[in-house]
Amino acid sequence: MPVIGSIVGAIVGAIAGLWTMEYRAKGDRDAATRSVHSYIGGVLLEMAIEMGAAVVVIVIFAWQAFV
Repeated sequence: MPVIGSIVGAIVGAIAGLWTMEYRAKGDRDAATRSVHSYIGGVLLEMAIEMGAAVVVIVIFAWQAFV
């Protein structure tokens, strides 16, 4: 379970660090929270695009290898 804790810790640390730095720079909690929401949305979108590309690669490989 240390691996899971490390991954969760890295995610929570990145989000907390981003929020803290944005809050210190702008002094506005709402702006810092919006920045974190935008960051999370961007990361999730990037993950979805990367997963889609991986599925396309697997499908092309299976098509070429087995058909």
